[in-house]
Amino acid sequence: MHLQPRPSIYIVLSLAVFGNVKCQTEIFERCCYAEESVPHGTVVFSHPQRCFQIICQNGRLIPTYVNQKGDQNCCEFNGRLTPNGKELGGHCMIMKCDAGIWKPSGKIEDCCSRCSLYDDPHITTLDGTKYDWHRRCNYSVTQTSYTTEPDVGVFSKFQGCNVIASCLSQTTFRNDPNAIISLDHGDVTTVKVNGYDYLVQSQASQVKSQDGKLPVLAWTHENCIFLMGSSKLLILHCPHRLDIWAHPFHTEKLNGLCGHYNGAPEDDFTDRYERVHALSYWPLAFPHSWLTPEQSDFQCDVWCPECLEETTVDPCQANPERRKYFEALCREPLKHLQDTEDFDHYMKTCAFDLCAIYQRGGNETNARNWVRDVERMIAVVKDF
Repeated sequence: MHLQPRPSIYIVLSLAVFGNVKCQTEIFERCCYAEESVPHGTVVFSHPQRCFQIICQNGRLIPTYVNQKGDQNCCEFNGRLTPNGKELGGHCMIMKCDAGIWKPSGKIEDCCSRCSLYDDPHITTLDGTKYDWHRRCNYSVTQTSYTTEPDVGVFSKFQGCNVIASCLSQTTFRNDPNAIISLDHGDVTTVKVNGYDYLVQSQASQVKSQDGKLPVLAWTHENCIFLMGSSKLLILHCPHRLDIWAHPFHTEKLNGLCGHYNGAPEDDFTDRYERVHALSYWPLAFPHSWLTPEQSDFQCDVWCPECLEETTVDPCQANPERRKYFEALCREPLKHLQDTEDFDHYMKTCAFDLCAIYQRGGNETNARNWVRDVERMIAVVKDF
């Protein structure tokens, strides 16, 4: 079979400039490309291996090289080329371009804040407030503004577990209206991208949909998946755990179960109707307000008058001596993690989990197995 040689970037440029006979525009800032009118700043053609792009600039298609002409093996993300050996910041995880391949540095930018949900679930907001929320159904974990149709957001479904609690079941990351990625907390390799299956690899790469590449980098990490979006949200999705890092770009913009993000925890419990609730370890009205309009379980559509109350109570019925026993079961397996941030909080929440297990009729074997799971949940994020 005879293979035709691939056209050079100069031929492509010629076609881009002179081949658009059907496109006409009288707007100076727009360009004609592939019979379409594109706005100023649009990258109409990109060749990362040669560090070359064609960009619409004030009505003209301009050939652009990163650094110097002849450089090779650049990395591309969200229309931007990064030279080989250079780092990309501004998206919470620092990425390095290594011969055309993105390599996660493992370093989270100091300016970014983290929200975490783990177990059943225990939540720490972006501003550091800790609380428990054990209801089922679908919720906005974090999203832009207060609307029910945000451009950017993370949404999770919680299903019943441990009788008195609920565990993460599914999560959806909306990087933008055209890039929606769904994750199942029982699957740590395959996600759905705009409704289609996508297998995440160990090597960081731009997520692909039926319509092409999306401005989201994805890669596996141990038994988890990282998603880094152009929206400046970084997602770490693991069994029984979800972590979200937000760039300061989102200050005063994000709301949901992860709180009102502004560096001031006093107004963390701002509900969907922009009302601020008092902080409590067992809130009710605040998290309940962040139910999403779409619910797959018909029971989630039932009106809940008790959910209008400000707070609820600790569902663990164990007395103080019994709680100390639960803490003792947690302490030994977790002691090598005691230098991690919030170790005391991990101990407290681990003891609560064991209380839930025993209240459902579990035994010490069930309890010790769960503590091992908790250990893994902590260990996977202790370096971030």
